[in-house]
Formats: sequence, structure tokens, C-alpha cells
Amino acid sequence: MWQAYTLSSNKSIIGEKTMLKKIFKKCKPLIIATIVVAGTILLLTGIIHTKDLILEMREGEIIWISPDNKITCELKLNGSLYISGEGEIPDYKKAYVDRLHEKYDEDEIDDYFDAVFSAVNDNCKTEQGYNKASLYAYIIMYVLGFETEDFEIENGFESVYISEEEAKFELQKAMGIRPWENVSEKIKKIVIEDGITGIGSFNFYNLPELEKVLIGKDVKKIGVGAFLNESPIDLKIEDNGNFTIDDNALITNDGKTLLYFFGDDLSYTVPEKIEVIEKYAFMGSELKKVELNSGLKEIGNSAFKKCRKITSITVPESVTYIGSSAFENCDSLLNITLPKKITKINSWTFKYCSSLIYISVPVSVESIGDAAFEGCYSLKEIKIPSKIKSIGNWAFKNCSGLVNVTFSEGIETIGNYSFKECDSLESITIPNGCKKLGEGAFKWCDELRDVTLPGGITCGNMAFGFCDVLESIEYNGTVEEWESLNGKEHIIDRKASVVCTDGEWKE
Repeated sequence: MWQAYTLSSNKSIIGEKTMLKKIFKKCKPLIIATIVVAGTILLLTGIIHTKDLILEMREGEIIWISPDNKITCELKLNGSLYISGEGEIPDYKKAYVDRLHEKYDEDEIDDYFDAVFSAVNDNCKTEQGYNKASLYAYIIMYVLGFETEDFEIENGFESVYISEEEAKFELQKAMGIRPWENVSEKIKKIVIEDGITGIGSFNFYNLPELEKVLIGKDVKKIGVGAFLNESPIDLKIEDNGNFTIDDNALITNDGKTLLYFFGDDLSYTVPEKIEVIEKYAFMGSELKKVELNSGLKEIGNSAFKKCRKITSITVPESVTYIGSSAFENCDSLLNITLPKKITKINSWTFKYCSSLIYISVPVSVESIGDAAFEGCYSLKEIKIPSKIKSIGNWAFKNCSGLVNVTFSEGIETIGNYSFKECDSLESITIPNGCKKLGEGAFKWCDELRDVTLPGGITCGNMAFGFCDVLESIEYNGTVEEWESLNGKEHIIDRKASVVCTDGEWKE
């Protein structure tokens, strides 16, 4: 899209495309060429054809101007993207970008945005402009996947209005459409010029041809995953007092936060002063070995996700927090040592670590999040310490090699489908005190034969569904309690003997 912008001492004038056509239609031979030398505009006489001048101007085609006209993005024919002006480039959410590209081809994205914005016009536009609160409510509905056609405006609940440009911009952000989305495969180099103070999260994520990035001196903030790409890039910072580069790692100038590792090294030692490894910092790297420093305190979400060649890692005792998906899809990880200070294993932390054979859960851990160990096919046994009160949904789903699970007395809740498709489990004992066994918790455990359940437990639908060889259930409650428990919930769908404290239950 072409937009007009004001001439400065080091830029050529670029007008709207339609305006150029009108000018050139009236003035076929043009005798003015603009050349910028040391900030001075010189006029030279010559004959320049319309076609040639248009081509020359298109070398600096503007692909986006921020709604407040403070930031300009200009793409050169050689693949260099220049971002200039003042202020921060806003965040764009990786999850939404991923979803958009899963649903639509590149050619369809513009059409899709137009369709959604048309619906916005129908629902959020007023005589005064776009109702800001209505627009944000609509965006939230879109992001959460609700049918936006069911959206209705509550007129008057906030009388703040924004322009059409601002409305489009907010919707673009919500949908994950970055200004350069449709030219992402052309970008080979990014130049963040002086004046730009912030780079938003996932701004330059997944640019397949990106090779080089130059960051200006005024950048004070770099969002997570800003330069996350499959291939290593050449990252340079010029005269910037906020960040430094050390051994192919982007680090805050105080030396405490590692933001991004961009090298193609096979081994790396985290500098001693680092306290925080930021989200997505090493994601997708080719590292085979990484040594974490003794002063490290925090490992962010997805920090080592898809580091498919790392075989072993020791997390130092100084670490108190490990984020969601921190080691997800580390296919070659055989073993990992966890510190004794963490209180939670977050969702997806070790999901699809398919080579992981053994892990010791520290006694300090109080909960295991959703899908924390899903797809750990090689895991043989797991011991649940006494402080753990809850195990999340799908926590150990499809751990097909899991032979032994030992629960401690402290467990209270076992989530939905938490041990579904654990094909090697032959017996399971749920300790007294456990109050809830989720829906499908042990569904399709093909070798499960013997189960022990506490009295007073609530079992979800099909908790032991399709366990074809299930032979016996020992229930530490009365027959009457079992009948009430089983009732409509269909805990099992195969015949198995159920022995209660006062005798065997008979159908």
C-alpha cells in the first residue's frame, strides 16, 4: 500500500501511486531528478521517462506507516527492510500468526482480513467513529474463537471513539497480521534505524530468508521471540547502551538477562552473571550441549523448545522457576536434573521429549501442569512426591513406555486424560485422600489389569474406558458407595470384579 509522507533531508519524495499517474499523464517528459547528497537536494536537468522514475521510486516502496504517522517501514528491492521514525514497533502475537497461516494461504490473508473488518464495520462503527470498547470486545471474541456474527453492541458503555486507521491497526494486531506479513519471504535484511525505541514480541518471527539484522542506538526494549527464526542470523548492535552481544548471544547491558541466542554453535556456556534466560531464547537452536551457570534463577517459557540435539542438561540449584514448554520437543534429551527449589512443573515443560528415560521430580514440587510429560514415550517410571496435590489434564498422556507410577498420600486431583494411552501400565494404586479422578484419566491403557481406588473419590466419565484387559478393582469403600459412584458415570466399559470393604459388588 502506498501512502504519502513528508520529505526529510535524507529521503526522496514518494507520493500516492494514483497521484503519480496523474502527474505523469500531464507531464510526459520530466526534467527533474532528485538526488540527495549530504542532506542537500540538487536539481539536475535531464529527460527522465515516467516508467523509469516509477521503477526508481518503487525501490523504496513503503509497506506500512503507523496510525500515528511516527513509524515508516520501507522495503527495498534487494530485500532490505528499513524501519525508521520514533517510538516502539508494537507486539504481534506468534500464536495468532501461526493460527492464521495454518488456516489460510498467503494469498487469502488479505481477503480474510477484509472480511473480518467488514464485520467490524457492521458491529463496531458508529457515526462518531469506531467505539473503542466495542472494538476490543469484538477482537477478544475473535481471538478466543467465538462466532463474531453473534456479537452485539451495548451502546453507550464507553463513549471513546477511534479512527478507521486505528481500528484496522488494532484488528491487525489481534489477528497477528504484521505490516510485512505479505512480503515476509522477501525480507533478507532488517535495519532498525535510530529513533526507534522498542521492538515488539515476534515482530520478525519466521522470516525464512532473513540473514542480517542491524539494531540502532535508541532501542531500549526488545520483546520475546522478536527474531525467532529457524536459521541463524547475523545480529549487530551499533552504539547501543542497553544491549550487548557476547558469543552469539543478545544480552542486556547489565549482563543479567539472556534474550536470544542466534549462533550455529554446537555447544554453549551461559555467562556467569546471567540470572534470567528469556522466553524463546534458545528455541530451535542446533546446540548439542549447553552448560547453565550457577547463578541462574529463571528459565522462561519455551526457552529450549525444539532444541532437538541436546541429550543431557543439569539445571542448577539456584533456579526457582522453569516456564511452560521450556524443554518441549527436545527429542534427544535422555536425562535432566531438576533443582530442589521449584514448586511447579508447568504445562508442556517436557512435552514430546520422546527420548527421556528417567526424571526425578523434586520433593518441593506442588503441582504438575497440563500435558507436562505428554508424549514422553521412553519414560519408564515416575514417582509423585507428597507435596503434589494436583496433576494436570493430559499430564502423562501417551507415555507408552511408562511401567510404574507411584503416588504419594498428598495427591488430591488427577486431571482429565492424565494417563490416557499409557499402554505399558499394568497396575495403579490411587492413595487415600485423592478426591477426584478426571474424565478418561486412564482411558485406553491397554495392559492395565489391576486398580486400587480410595473411598470417597469422584470419578469422571470413562475414567478406565477401553481398558480391555482390566480384571479387578479394589475399592476402599462400601458396595453402596461404589454403586453411587459408578451410576451414570460409566467409569469402566468392560466387566471387571469390584471388591469393596464390605464385599464384592455384583451387577
